[in-house]
Amino acid sequence: GSSPFDSYAPWSGMKECNLDASGTVTAWKGDSSFARTNNYTMVFVPEFYVAAKRNGTKQYFYVSDKPKTGMTKHPGSGKYVGRYHMNSSGDGYSKTGVSPYVNITRATARNTAKSVGSKYHLYDFVAYCAIIFLYIVEFADWDSQGKIAYGRARGPSNANTSGKTDTMVYHTGTAGSKIKDTYASCQYRWIENLWGNVYQWVDGFNANGTMAYACTDPSKYADDTATGYTNIGFVPTNGWITDLTVTENGLLIPKYNGGSETTYVPDYAYSSSGWRVLYVGGGWSDGAYAGLLCFGAGSASSGSYSNVSARLLCEP
Repeated sequence: GSSPFDSYAPWSGMKECNLDASGTVTAWKGDSSFARTNNYTMVFVPEFYVAAKRNGTKQYFYVSDKPKTGMTKHPGSGKYVGRYHMNSSGDGYSKTGVSPYVNITRATARNTAKSVGSKYHLYDFVAYCAIIFLYIVEFADWDSQGKIAYGRARGPSNANTSGKTDTMVYHTGTAGSKIKDTYASCQYRWIENLWGNVYQWVDGFNANGTMAYACTDPSKYADDTATGYTNIGFVPTNGWITDLTVTENGLLIPKYNGGSETTYVPDYAYSSSGWRVLYVGGGWSDGAYAGLLCFGAGSASSGSYSNVSARLLCEP
């Protein structure tokens, strides 16, 4: 594969690395000591700046690797994102060849991630939105399943072990065929299974019914509360996404529904009454509902599921 964006920052700086428990890089991919069996195999997402503008029905997204007038540093950039889902042993590891950690609440996933070290926490809403921003500017198309790969979204009722994309020499795509092989894992710029296989819990986002709250301070992440959080709009009731709310600092949530799997943003959004937490991406049986923008804000904080896992995040 190839992309013009491979020559431009911040995309060109998205690289695999090994960290230690203190959050220090011990090897970059290409170094002799780099190994995906390392317990903290991560992908660095460089710092970048964003802006979004609307003109009628058209939405414009901008990314810069340097400060620019009218642009804001994305709060989810400049971080290390787990290449893989968390290891099933419950130690928070991000490594190849293991089953994902499932049947856990978001709070359990949060505590597991934080137990790794002081710079680690659970994959969060701001990092999730940062990846969406990079994807949409690179591909200019909301259909991640159509542009990159369907992902493991219509397969047997169990999760793939991590590392199914390890044979790939290019950072984006699938180890199977793009669309027809619905059992194959996929990756975007080395991050495996951002959609398909299993959902992933996302921290720093709470919903009370359809009212959405976001937080950018990991020390304040908690369930079922708006304390320390900012209201960023409203999420729709269950349905295909037709539009997005985009904040000045690059956070994105579904705004309206009423589309389909082939129109607008062709991923599915969920919500429910009362306090709710967030998981994203879609699991092994979600079919066209899955995708980078698949947005599951319909689960109570007490929920735990066999098709919902977690991902590690590390602050520099």
